[in-house]
Amino acid sequence: MSSDRFQLIPTLPQHVKYAAKTPVHASFSRDNDALAVLWQTGYLEVWEMHTRLGPGRGKVFEQIKAWSGFMIEEDTVAQWRQVALKSLSTMWIVTVLGSRSQQDIIGTIRLERGAALKQTFELEKRNLKILDDGGEYIQEPEGGIYQCGYRSYSSQPSLI
Repeated sequence: MSSDRFQLIPTLPQHVKYAAKTPVHASFSRDNDALAVLWQTGYLEVWEMHTRLGPGRGKVFEQIKAWSGFMIEEDTVAQWRQVALKSLSTMWIVTVLGSRSQQDIIGTIRLERGAALKQTFELEKRNLKILDDGGEYIQEPEGGIYQCGYRSYSSQPSLI
């Protein structure tokens, strides 16, 4: 049996007053061995795990940080709680759910060739949760399910 240690030590800027060392949520991609890790401040890390499943020499996995940053730069109000990671052939789509004072907010980051394209929008409901690992479906506390439709990364996203 093999084991390895995976340390998460975020490098946070000075505007983060209470730097939590422990993430609040993590999500593996269903499509490959990538991992997204979220802190309450909105700081995210996306890791390529390079997992070796069979017997052999060397490490069981050799993690490489593919991207790190904030969902919203210099935002000290939002409290983030859930992340989903979807891997496509040449990009990742990271969906993050959080809240501000009286409403929830959802954001996506499209990571492609080192570039990060971000979108966020405010929702009318509170206490929602992401249902799937692709971040396409969200559920309200009363049980209603909504599909998030992102028409393009140049236009405003909307709930379908």
